[in-house]
Amino acid sequence: MKVFKRLSSGYHILVKKIGTLISLFILIASSKAHARKCIKDVFSTGLSFDSTTISASKNDPKATLASTQGYGIQASWIIYCPDQQIEYSPYLKHTRYQFEDVKKNSSFNSTSDSNALNTVGIKVTLPKPVSKYYGEIPLDFSIKESIGLKSGTTHLWDEKYMNAKMTAGYNFHLWQKTHQNLVVFFKLGPLAGLSEGAGLGGTAEVGSSYFRKINRKASFKANLFYSYSKQGLEVLDLSSQELGLQSNIVFRL
Repeated sequence: MKVFKRLSSGYHILVKKIGTLISLFILIASSKAHARKCIKDVFSTGLSFDSTTISASKNDPKATLASTQGYGIQASWIIYCPDQQIEYSPYLKHTRYQFEDVKKNSSFNSTSDSNALNTVGIKVTLPKPVSKYYGEIPLDFSIKESIGLKSGTTHLWDEKYMNAKMTAGYNFHLWQKTHQNLVVFFKLGPLAGLSEGAGLGGTAEVGSSYFRKINRKASFKANLFYSYSKQGLEVLDLSSQELGLQSNIVFRL
């Protein structure tokens, strides 16, 4: 038992260090962008429409909690360095989900059928041509509030825990014109739970992005994405799926 406690304590110290490293990376990347000759007056803000399904299983029958509606707001600061052709984008996102299953299903005992989640992170986009086609490697580092199903003696209920996410993938420019383009993308990487009882896991995401320039200082961008993640949470194996549509106005001051 003492050995288990030491291992558990060491694990939580490790994931806290990962969270600290991500925070330091965000600060360092932003400061480096400031030091270079970069465009720093571009911002993005918009709405998202999201749905999520969370499933938990172990020895007991599988339990599933699905949202009936979800919406969010997001804002990001876009820093582009033309000499290196690197784009830094620190971002914030607030999402709220509604769950009718909490009231309908006696397996769930929750004080609220609504969950509000917050995410802070940074995306770094690196140019990478493939043959005659253009694309980028997207790196995404974030700390996010996640919804988990915690196992009780006779019931399950939803609660929030913290996750650190690190993903890498590829953005492929499927179609491009002077003032608009269509991109398909995929990315995957590990999840590290920053809350007690949350273990290591993984995530994968695919989607497409449409960009259109409106005028000299404003553009429209829409992302459609699907993501899947799996992670151990206390005595449960947890998996979640998310489908979302994000619409943003990108503007320059």
